[in-house]
Amino acid sequence: MARNDEALHVVMFPYFAFGHINPFVQLSNRLCAHGVRVSFLSAPGNISRIQSTMKLTPEAEIVPLPIPEIEGLPQGFDSTADMTPAMAEILKQAIDLLQPQISSLLSQLKPHFVIFDFAQHWVPKVASELGIKTLRFSIFATISDAYVMVPPREKSNTIDDLMRAPNGLGVVAWLPLSLQLWLSRRSSQWFDSSEDVITALGFHSGHFKVLTAVVYDV
Repeated sequence: MARNDEALHVVMFPYFAFGHINPFVQLSNRLCAHGVRVSFLSAPGNISRIQSTMKLTPEAEIVPLPIPEIEGLPQGFDSTADMTPAMAEILKQAIDLLQPQISSLLSQLKPHFVIFDFAQHWVPKVASELGIKTLRFSIFATISDAYVMVPPREKSNTIDDLMRAPNGLGVVAWLPLSLQLWLSRRSSQWFDSSEDVITALGFHSGHFKVLTAVVYDV
């Protein structure tokens, strides 16, 4: 229940990648439809695109959050859309530098909750110091989070290790083993492959579409 029967106020703080921002926008729209006040935090360069999909009602506002200057990340790169993988890693470091700015914003906004993303692991500590509750919103399917977080996976350092499912995590029974091994080798780069590659492996494009729907269940 909101404090003193006032409207529930939520701050949304997604990672600065549109694969993360868009699900947060969808959640914001649903919350606003139920009368929840939403303050949506993002870098200035992302705001115009967010405005095109976010239902800007009296309950919703977009708050610009400039990215701190950091070596290796040119100014004006406000989302991963135009970044190299190396720059995207630096972006995570830049987001860590936002802690004082977030603390100040939360002090001003005084929300009831902060809904945050995977990269902002420090948000609960900052918010708790101000008496604000937090919720982590994962845009990934549960099985994807389970694979990332299962403890034995931390010991996987070689290609051969990556080709074996870690202890405690079963192999996907319905997915052809050869495709699973191939995807393990490709790692994060497999999304760059065309349907021609999937077909060359002996599978039709439907396998590809079903797999992406399972891995990125947003």
